Amino acid sequence: MKKVTVEEAFELEGLNANEIKIEGVPARHIPALIAAAKLWVTADHVDGDGALDYSNRDQRKYENWIHMDESPSGAGFSLTHVADWYARSYVGARLNFKTRAAAEQHFEDNKEMYRDLFVYKRELNIKK
Repeated sequence: MKKVTVEEAFELEGLNANEIKIEGVPARHIPALIAAAKLWVTADHVDGDGALDYSNRDQRKYENWIHMDESPSGAGFSLTHVADWYARSYVGARLNFKTRAAAEQHFEDNKEMYRDLFVYKRELNIKK
């Protein structure tokens, strides 16, 4: 596991984390999309080589499961546990890690971005 900041991860890719541009979606979704991009890029670098082999059933993959306390305000927002699965799994490929410690550390280091991604109070602004 490698501790990497958002800025460091983007620099490794030759990019600037402060230059993410999102257009063509409602403004209420932009913070979540920016958070997702930053979380995905940092997650790629936490394991060092970023390689998770989904054809290898012996390689464990770890995914954070977040508890939102059934409140759109995010009160009680916390990591409930880290799920681990084999290659044939129910986890996605973007926010997975090779170790439980890496998953937990990524959550703790980026808690506010996880909050931006997962906590949402749905308020539609329908134009007639």
